[in-house]
Amino acid sequence: MLASLVLCVWVLTGCVSLGSNSQGSAKAQVGPGISNSAIRIGFIVPNPKTAAGGTGFVDGESGDAKVQVLTLVKYVNEQGGLAGREIDPVIRVVDSATDSVQQENAVCTGFTEEDKVFAVVLTGIREASARSCFA
Repeated sequence: MLASLVLCVWVLTGCVSLGSNSQGSAKAQVGPGISNSAIRIGFIVPNPKTAAGGTGFVDGESGDAKVQVLTLVKYVNEQGGLAGREIDPVIRVVDSATDSVQQENAVCTGFTEEDKVFAVVLTGIREASARSCFA
């Protein structure tokens, strides 16, 4: 989980472009989930009580994913954020025991239409059909 988050932060640091205004000075481009001072990123974390889902596998203890996300966000923000913007995390906890296309599409719709995030870190999505919603 932590490795996925670190990779996401590394990738996202290159995803915010800078343009120039008519005076030639750098001016940040803004878009969905991006303002001049913040970037809104969605994080999907599994409900720790149902993380094994319907697979029947018992996972080893990996800690509280929500706390891990918040710790990573705090660290990145203390280092200057992403492209000078503070990360504004939006965390949705997914119950993988009742995983379904409908649930995952609802999560995606929440991120894209309600929360208006710039990007989503997918760490709890098993339904491949829901991934296209995030593209």
